[in-house]
Parts: sequence; structure tokens; C-alpha cells
Amino acid sequence: MGTQWMDSISRGNHLLIGPMRDNAAALLDTSTGKITAAFKMNAVDLHDQTVASASASGGVSKIVPARNALLVLTASQRVYSIDLPAAMRMTR
Repeated sequence: MGTQWMDSISRGNHLLIGPMRDNAAALLDTSTGKITAAFKMNAVDLHDQTVASASASGGVSKIVPARNALLVLTASQRVYSIDLPAAMRMTR
């Protein structure tokens, strides 16, 4: 099964766990026991309903859900991304 891990988030009722299926990390809602989001990179944090994560290109993404939406990553959410200079990029 390999090495598995869990970590806290900045704020909210989720745990960050990994790996999960084909993803490096996932957010587990502790109130429902369900996975609400999964990520290809394991550099992820959640503050209430705002997610910050590493992008596949080595940059940083901020995901803001639609107002009053549940934290389930969908096309209705605003995603802001920035590429970092090569010296600052996150690697797997």
C-alpha cells in the first residue's frame, strides 16, 4: 500500500490525506467522512472555503468557490494561478 499520511489544514473541518487513488493529496471532510477534493500535487492548504495548491507547472493556484457553494471543485469556481520563476518552483 505504500506510505500514507495525514495533516491538518489552516482552518476548517477537513483533513489533508494522501496519497488517494491516482492523486497525491485529497481533502477529507471530517463531518461527513467524504472526500471533497483531490489534487495531483501534495502541496495543498485550505482556509475555510479557499484552497491554495501547487499547480502541475510548479506555480501556485488559489481556488475560491462560488458563494454559498460546498467545497467540491467544479467549473463554477474561480481559479487564480501564477507561474513562479524556475528557482522557486515546487517539485514532486
